[in-house]
Amino acid sequence: IPVRMNFSPDGDWLAAGGWHGLHKLWNVDGSPSRTPAGHGDDVVVHVRFSHDSKLHISGGDDDVRVWRLPELSQVRQFDPDGEVLPMRSAMIGADGKLLQSEPLEDNRYRFSLLPIRGGEAEELGVVPRRLSGMEGRTGVDRDGEWFVYTQDGAGLFALPLEELESATPRQIGFGDEEVWFFRFHPDGKQVVTVAGWATIQFWPFPEGSAEPLRSIEAQRPWGRHLGFDDAGRWLATLDNEKQGASVWDLQAPSGTPPLVLRRGEVANAGLAVHPAGSWIAVGAPDTVSIWPLGGSHTRVLTRQEDFQMNNQFSGVVFDPDGEWLVTSSNNHQIRFWPLAPDGGESGRILWSDRMSGFWGALSVAPNGEYVVAQIDGVVLVVPVSGGEPRILRGFGGVNATAVDGDSRRVAAAGGETYAEDAHVRIWDLESGEEQVLDAGDGKLIWSLEFTVDGRLLSSGTFGIRLWSPDSGESELLLEGAAYGRLSPDGRSCFGMRAAAPEDLEGPAIAFVLDLEDRVIRDLPWPDLRIRGTSSLAHGLRPLSWHPSGEKIVFRDRLGVIQVASIGGDEPHRLVGHEGASVLAVHPDGRMIASGGADGTLRLWPMPEGRPRHTLPREEFLDKLRSFTNYRVVADAESITGYRIEFGRLPGWDEVPGW
Repeated sequence: IPVRMNFSPDGDWLAAGGWHGLHKLWNVDGSPSRTPAGHGDDVVVHVRFSHDSKLHISGGDDDVRVWRLPELSQVRQFDPDGEVLPMRSAMIGADGKLLQSEPLEDNRYRFSLLPIRGGEAEELGVVPRRLSGMEGRTGVDRDGEWFVYTQDGAGLFALPLEELESATPRQIGFGDEEVWFFRFHPDGKQVVTVAGWATIQFWPFPEGSAEPLRSIEAQRPWGRHLGFDDAGRWLATLDNEKQGASVWDLQAPSGTPPLVLRRGEVANAGLAVHPAGSWIAVGAPDTVSIWPLGGSHTRVLTRQEDFQMNNQFSGVVFDPDGEWLVTSSNNHQIRFWPLAPDGGESGRILWSDRMSGFWGALSVAPNGEYVVAQIDGVVLVVPVSGGEPRILRGFGGVNATAVDGDSRRVAAAGGETYAEDAHVRIWDLESGEEQVLDAGDGKLIWSLEFTVDGRLLSSGTFGIRLWSPDSGESELLLEGAAYGRLSPDGRSCFGMRAAAPEDLEGPAIAFVLDLEDRVIRDLPWPDLRIRGTSSLAHGLRPLSWHPSGEKIVFRDRLGVIQVASIGGDEPHRLVGHEGASVLAVHPDGRMIASGGADGTLRLWPMPEGRPRHTLPREEFLDKLRSFTNYRVVADAESITGYRIEFGRLPGWDEVPGW
């Protein structure tokens, strides 16, 4: 089992060390692994590289060896009296030095630095305090200015390296739980501790603070492994309970669960993150596996493990500036989700009422100050900053809400639960005035939106209708059941209409309605039934525009999210969110948010280019082969009829992608 692994600073080499003399290096070009001779059957517990990636350092039970790259010729050997700790500290100084500890009485240690390029050891002195052991609990920062240690397992302390025996310690990290181990953050301005059984904390370094900059709840990493890329975006640990590596994207919203890369038994195995953040390597019995990290990944903002049907998401909206989103769910909660890692509490409850009934979709005010929620016959105006909502009444059941461009007027419509609710009601939040717009047809209203000039566009079983609040009059633009949404520029409406005006279960036709000249144009889309949108009853709802106005995002009746061009090209299909029920597109078009009946809230990168499922067969298979060197081979003697073989390692110079 490779128990220690590291990438070289330039990313060209991956080294692994372990029991029974395991010592291997792989090159970025995918050439066969190389095994330096020298440690025999000793356990190789240290594998490091110099800052310039020209030297490789390996440490066994009794010695430390320095190897020149790429030829792997040995250039130096140390036989220290104490323990050398290059794996657990930074490579110190530009020339590269290793930290050595010599145990004394009463858990005190004498420390010195060993130069890897030649010269005598430099004695630092004796730390006049009881230390909690060496493994992961002592270290020197990369610049060689500070000695950092834990004392009696609690707290984190630092001493100036030049005043090791005389200076007063500076406390960096606080807390009651035992510090299991720590690492220096690649930015040199933070120290990361693992305390207790489940807490990873980030502390400012070297000044320290009473509270951590950030905390992550996680299982205690196996083998004291904690890996970063150079930019500090990716944080990786080993989790034997999950049978693999847990990888946090530290640029993701706070509280985002980690990406789990499952490998099997990883207890006592090694882990390494590529300095560019493009790959992660994980050890397992007899193998080392590497995964690409450089591509776009779907993020799960929350996963309700105790999910029940009344917890499914009923609404999701981005704020106009794209800095946060708000969700509603059938467990009667409205929650706030910042999209920046330092945006505050993730999932903060804006409103909760366990006595309420079914919650519907959400609308957001253009000024970003409040969201509008619908719950049975009540409309709630909920401040994003917190506080009690404003309650607007007048319906037995609400289907749709909207907010005007000045964030002053709120509109709602109904008709699904009670025929008498098949009208539009407008509230002026400043004056308190109410206005009712009623076509008198008693037909269900599905959607409602304010136009840029302050009119209202609605769609439903009647068709598409344009309302003028000033006059109270309306114009029926399209007759027959239809569902439509305003384009980003407000000049047109895209949607679906029933081929037979009153047949909600029959075939549907995609259309664009020009609001200026009232021209309706049917779109040359393939039969919508092929896409799983066979009727208006199971149609494009919910539907969101891409801000470019060139494509739409919708959920089909099977819950698959689809991204389609208005021209009718084959759509991208985002598979993996079981029962996606609500969605929204980020204001800059870079991501899609979806909430589902499976109790998860997800962020998807907006797909670009050609949809994968439309690639020719051989091109598609070639793409799949580029992602892995696993190969499935027919085997008549196997109970499954096949076996897994490993092809040649293709290297990691190029990150595979679509």
